[in-house]
Amino acid sequence: MFPQPIMLFQHTSASLNTKNQTTESPATHKHPFEPTSKGGNESQGNLLGKIGLALGCGATVAVPGAIGVKNIDVSVTQFANGSAPNLPKAIFGGLRYSVRHPLKAMRKPDQLAVYGVYAATYGTKNTTQVVSEHVHVDPEIPVFVATTAVNSAVGMRKDRFIAQMYGKTATPFPFISYGAFVIRDGFTIFSAFVAPKYVSYTLQERFGWRKGVSDTAAQFGCPIVFQVGATPAHLLGLDFYNNPKSALNVRAHRISEQLKGALGARILRQAFVFGGVAQFNTYLTKKAGIGH
Repeated sequence: MFPQPIMLFQHTSASLNTKNQTTESPATHKHPFEPTSKGGNESQGNLLGKIGLALGCGATVAVPGAIGVKNIDVSVTQFANGSAPNLPKAIFGGLRYSVRHPLKAMRKPDQLAVYGVYAATYGTKNTTQVVSEHVHVDPEIPVFVATTAVNSAVGMRKDRFIAQMYGKTATPFPFISYGAFVIRDGFTIFSAFVAPKYVSYTLQERFGWRKGVSDTAAQFGCPIVFQVGATPAHLLGLDFYNNPKSALNVRAHRISEQLKGALGARILRQAFVFGGVAQFNTYLTKKAGIGH
């Protein structure tokens, strides 16, 4: 006597389940940092593979970055301590040597020091982004903090090494110079890895620019604009090393005079290493399946 009601109940229950699934399915939106459905071991292995790719991309893009930047860094250092009175001549002289003798140039200690800075900087940026997304955290703040810390640590050692290598005397590097370089690096990393996406969004939303054009303009433009703050901080750090006992007004006048030539050189440097090289890094990480 009961088969028909039971079948009716089963049919009704199944229909309700189907309706619930159909109703709930469209409302489920995948978060940008949604966990993958893979198991723990497979997911961990996948993360290690992505970290390897992230470091490899950083090491690759650092090669052209180091070649282009080293000559500017050395020339600005020599210009700041007075051993190179003509900044453009010093820059082009270094570039000419690098083009004529690329293997010798790459093996020089100062060239290797600059390469280490950008391999570490881009490797840290890529790795932090990969790990942040793996643990479902917005990578913006971790990328800024981690990359600034690494870039500052290795960058200050590089700056101290070059300043002492090309300086008139090998004196101890003052603590206040490190402070100035930290400020400089904060400007640099924010302008390279944080600000561009906000500027790109503004260009798209307010001015109707295409995404590709907006991304490129922001990636080149932000590092250039932020040199208004970063370059004086860089020169201040060098000046405290080269002239530790100068009076404040003398120091300010000297830096303002150096800024006229150094600002253009630093703009060219940042546009290359955090504009062009950053675009190259984005291209490589996308090809490797770890970028956006």
